[in-house]
Parts: sequence; C-alpha cells; structure tokens
Amino acid sequence: AAAGHSGPELYGLSLTVMTGLLVVGFLANELVRPVHPRHHVTPPGSAPAAVPEHAPKEAAAHDDAR
Repeated sequence: AAAGHSGPELYGLSLTVMTGLLVVGFLANELVRPVHPRHHVTPPGSAPAAVPEHAPKEAAAHDDAR
C-alpha cells in the first residue's frame, strides 16, 4: 500500500484524474463543429456537392470576413 493508505483511500487520486479527463473530453466534444462543405473532398469524376442555402449564420459571417 502507498504511504500507509489502504482500502478505498487508494483510489482517490485515480478517480480524481479520471474525472478531470472526463471533463476535458466532454468540453472538447462540445467544441467540435461541422466542417464547412467547401472543404469536403469529392472523388474525381463526380459532381461537387452544392452548398445548402440555409447555411448557418456563423459560416456566412466567416465567409464575409475574407
């Protein structure tokens, strides 16, 4: 046993680290956004996909900034 600890006390640090990693993973998952259709790769010989007219306002604002 580590430094005089026994039983459930041994798992405190491990559970704290796992909880922290779970929170980081959740936040990273929430920050993921869809890729803009202009970045999609089309196979040779096929027609490119049309960008939908109902594109999010965020994407439209980003396009205007360029």
